[in-house]
Amino acid sequence: MKPRVPSSVAAALNLLRFHPAPERPLHEATDWGEILGFLDRSQLTLVFGAVAGEALPAAVRDRIGRNLEGNAERLSRIQALQERIARWLDSAGIEFLFLKGTTQYPDFVSDPRFHVQYDIDLFCPGDQPRHAWDLLIEKGYTPLPGVGKLPTDHLPTLILKTGWQWRGDHFDPDAPLSIELHFRFWDEATERLKAPGVEEFWERRVGRSLHPADALAYTSLHSLRHLLRGSISPHHVYELACFLDGHSGDIEFWKSWHDLHAPELRRLEAVSFRLAQAWFNCDLGPTAEEQTEGLPESVQKWFVTFAASPLEGLFRPNKDELWLHLALVESGWDVAAAIRRKLLPARFPGPVDDSVLLPDEQITTALRLRKYVRYAGFLAARATHHTRSIPSVLGSGIRWKLGSSGLSAEYWAFLSASSLFNLGMFVYVLLYNLYLVDLGFREDFIGQVSSAQTAGSVAGVLPAAVLARRYGLNRLLFGCFAGIGAISVIRALLTGASPLLVFAFFSGAAFSLFAVALAPSIAQLTSEKARSMGFSISTASSIALGILGGWLGGHLPGWMGGKRPAMLAGCALVALALWPVARLKIPAAPAEGAK
Repeated sequence: MKPRVPSSVAAALNLLRFHPAPERPLHEATDWGEILGFLDRSQLTLVFGAVAGEALPAAVRDRIGRNLEGNAERLSRIQALQERIARWLDSAGIEFLFLKGTTQYPDFVSDPRFHVQYDIDLFCPGDQPRHAWDLLIEKGYTPLPGVGKLPTDHLPTLILKTGWQWRGDHFDPDAPLSIELHFRFWDEATERLKAPGVEEFWERRVGRSLHPADALAYTSLHSLRHLLRGSISPHHVYELACFLDGHSGDIEFWKSWHDLHAPELRRLEAVSFRLAQAWFNCDLGPTAEEQTEGLPESVQKWFVTFAASPLEGLFRPNKDELWLHLALVESGWDVAAAIRRKLLPARFPGPVDDSVLLPDEQITTALRLRKYVRYAGFLAARATHHTRSIPSVLGSGIRWKLGSSGLSAEYWAFLSASSLFNLGMFVYVLLYNLYLVDLGFREDFIGQVSSAQTAGSVAGVLPAAVLARRYGLNRLLFGCFAGIGAISVIRALLTGASPLLVFAFFSGAAFSLFAVALAPSIAQLTSEKARSMGFSISTASSIALGILGGWLGGHLPGWMGGKRPAMLAGCALVALALWPVARLKIPAAPAEGAK
């Protein structure tokens, strides 16, 4: 996978892959400001620093070292806050467990200091989330305005208004932690995807954390939810990749995971597994590999076409995750709901100004005005984002539709090459006999030319089949187009009867190469399901090009000053076909039953 992102970012991401590609060495990534900005936003700075180590410039190492110190202080404050929350809830008789955050260590992150955490997530069963929410409000926490209207798995986010304001430091220890009280593990109504068995996570909890198999499931579902909503962060995927790579050989774990989770739940998890492997090239192990290979064909094709799109969306807006969602849902109602939610967002975003962290008595008229201006600016930016993504959605939708039809990109390249060839030859053949008449030849000689060309076609068929088997369809087509183009140019320049007959024979022999290669090329470039469509499109395009070629052949002599220049223009179209055919990769036909 080679995402279309800035080269410096691509080099940094490559270094984070568990099996890095050699073609993107770190020393070529010189824009450290761009790299660090991306890593900060993606919550991968500290992990990157640990992986890169001495390969980083001294100034970058120093900067990441300061970030690590700040995050270590944040971690100690997070742990202290978690202890206070646990005491509050225990004293009130409220059952709970922690999600994500500090529970990611050691399976999802090698060192707890490397995990950048901005909130504390808890799950409470039954009606207890509301009791816990009321208790935290009594302790001084305040719900963020507007967040409760968003489709989430938790109650409105709570924050302690400390008066803190953003100072440009993603690792600021003083940044307040928000608290989210979850009442479910998966929002089936919004995502339109069933995850049976998630309600059993609570019963299998281990202390204040999820069972390891359920922790993997929850992290996978959390990543999938953000993926389908277009908000996935690289750190979500990286931490999942860490778990998968670290447990790839743990046979007992994967047996437990398989036995505990229903097939539908494992399928949703496997989507996130596949994304982690695509982005960070982690090892999956046999069981996880089997699950990803068992994903529906349409989902597999999405990863072939759009696996890098969520990364690219951080730099250029796209909504390619829509096609993955449509590949996963089953009913027409679910398809319509997914399309509407993606293309027509019906909810306003939450607060974007850090003045929400100020006590009400500290909010001045100027701050309130700034909040409104920033929110209006953010809404305008989001509207622009959605508007800019429309052409991308249309373009990717066409790519997705064509790809899911079973007709590969190689098929369309072949169709382009054959279309140029056919159009050029339709023009040439229409004018050639008229050209012979202009040279003074009578009908009997024109009949001899036609017979010589037919004889060449008959003589060339069996050798063409041998050449196709020996050298492959790619080389056969290239040789055919090059040979016919060159022979046609010579025929347009000759005037003697004998040479014209000889080269008519050669032309027929060369054309037999195309006749032999046409059907097996289409068969090899289409799936069994799409093969009839591939042949139909090829035949229909040939008929349409015959109509266009006849029209062009009738007008080109007048436009170009004669039949010979018009025929040479047809030869030029044949020559253009060499460009797409040179890039074709037609797989070899099965050897079985070759005779």
